[in-house]
Amino acid sequence: METILFFPRSLKNGRMDHPLAQQLPGWHVQSVGPDLSPAAARELIAFWRPAACIVNDDRLPASLFRGIPTTFLHRNPANLPEHADYVMYDEREIGRLAAQ
Repeated sequence: METILFFPRSLKNGRMDHPLAQQLPGWHVQSVGPDLSPAAARELIAFWRPAACIVNDDRLPASLFRGIPTTFLHRNPANLPEHADYVMYDEREIGRLAAQ
């Protein structure tokens, strides 16, 4: 079974029973604690040797994930390597649509 490491920004969006794990049969989604230092994140990557990472913590440098297929969530693309995968959303537009 392949492991995907999920680096949450907070416990709120990084609980250990993350619903993403139920949507990926054959994969183990391991959520790690929030507020990790880059050194701690590097140690976790070395320990788990993930097949991929999902990163929702903009305090971790993108260079930590070099050589690992990684998707960055809600991160400024100007701060990512060329051709990096990322998912962004417009919070203001979501709020405006919700208010309507």
